[in-house]
Amino acid sequence: MSGKNFSRKEKILGICTFSLAASAFLYLLVIEPVAGEWIRLERQVQTKKASLAKSARLLADHDRIETEYAGWSKNAKASAFKEEDVVSALDELEKVAKDTSVFIAGIKPQNSRESEGSRQIVLDVSAEAGLEGLSKFLYEIENKDRLFRVKRLTVTAGSKDATTLKCNFLISKILID
Repeated sequence: MSGKNFSRKEKILGICTFSLAASAFLYLLVIEPVAGEWIRLERQVQTKKASLAKSARLLADHDRIETEYAGWSKNAKASAFKEEDVVSALDELEKVAKDTSVFIAGIKPQNSRESEGSRQIVLDVSAEAGLEGLSKFLYEIENKDRLFRVKRLTVTAGSKDATTLKCNFLISKILID
């Protein structure tokens, strides 16, 4: 059974079928994987270009970024130091309150003031205490070497009973650098 038994029309149809099958085989095994790899590599190139452009911008702005970073880090260090001062002042205040039987309901740090060689931390304190505890608390704050000063004191009768007083203080602490 050679090709002599087929008509001219069947031979052309057989060649077209074989060519179509070979083309599909070539497309699936060669062209499709190469095209997929080409697209993947193109995406990688675009990603690298974008990364390079970003790096180039950062390199161009290096001096500006360094000076801005230095300013921020200086402020962060100063802020951390101030926070340490506020925390230590709060600890001292709470210790005195505990020793004198004063219940502190709330403490709100206010804006600190700075002058040459010293800083002043201002705290708004709400507390409840008996008259004896309150007087001991005020004495301990004002007369010890803690550098606390009561700037404002508001005392009202407590809601629980006649022996409890509600107090609002504006207390400042001076820190010497």
